[in-house]
Amino acid sequence: MNLQDETAVRQVFTEIQNRLAQDGKAEAMDGVLVQPMISGVELVIGVTQDPLFGPLIGFGLGGIHVEILKDVCFRITPITDRDTKEMIRSIKGYRLLQGYRGHPPADIEAL
Repeated sequence: MNLQDETAVRQVFTEIQNRLAQDGKAEAMDGVLVQPMISGVELVIGVTQDPLFGPLIGFGLGGIHVEILKDVCFRITPITDRDTKEMIRSIKGYRLLQGYRGHPPADIEAL
């Protein structure tokens, strides 16, 4: 959310609380976790249940990239370290993870 100070964080918190209350879902908020925002390439990693293949792991660029470019790959579980490395390198956005235009490379081993 890129909030710059405590006042901004409190304001957004109150807005979220009010929106939930308006929708009759105030009890849905069970607290908050505030952490510093980091920069880098946004990624998405998730699991979905396919009726034919069972659980699948998905990996790709996150944020608007997953919605617009749909640059995601899937593997049937369980996966190996080799599968993981192939998934990371198979997305079109892999070049973003290697570093670009002065941006540092992502920690591929951590992924």
